[in-house]
Amino acid sequence: MMPKRLALRFSAATILVFLMSFSLISVLAEQNTQAVFGEIHVFDLFNGKTPSVVVGEWALVTAKKDLMTDDVLIEFYKTHIKDSGHNWFVIDFGDGTGYFFAGSSCSFDYIYQQADDWRQSDDVMELGLGFIWEFENRVEYHFDPIKVPILSAVDEYRKWTDQNGIKLELLNESYEEVENGKGIVEIWDPVVYEGDTLTIIVK
Repeated sequence: MMPKRLALRFSAATILVFLMSFSLISVLAEQNTQAVFGEIHVFDLFNGKTPSVVVGEWALVTAKKDLMTDDVLIEFYKTHIKDSGHNWFVIDFGDGTGYFFAGSSCSFDYIYQQADDWRQSDDVMELGLGFIWEFENRVEYHFDPIKVPILSAVDEYRKWTDQNGIKLELLNESYEEVENGKGIVEIWDPVVYEGDTLTIIVK
């Protein structure tokens, strides 16, 4: 049987080795992340109706697409995007594509920007949707967007969503969930994914 003093030394050594390994892994992850990303730039977000009024901020960082891995993206999200307070965060791959995070959300859009500058308001083309499952340490991608058709009635959208494996959510103009509506006010997203939810504002 191991003497108590020797057992305590063994336990302390085991804990020390574990902590050193964890620190080394953290340092290597940070170095790997720094090799992929450039400097983060933060911009003021102005009110569209009153351009001189700042209503928030957004951030932009360039990244090397060929070095991007799920582990690097997860580490960058945890360090710089999660709880950042930015209204949105763009990761620009420099080829017209990028990841677009709304707020500090763990979901992001993979999009193609038609303008040379992400600050422009030109239309973007959605290429896919991703989710960062932080506690499972994985990234999930969906690259089959379904374009939402222009239909005239809620019942038509109900039928269309059933046929495409999409959930339908109806909200009134106060953004409260309702069962039905007399007319369509707005459709939130022009594209959805299988298993996704299509949100429609109705009156």
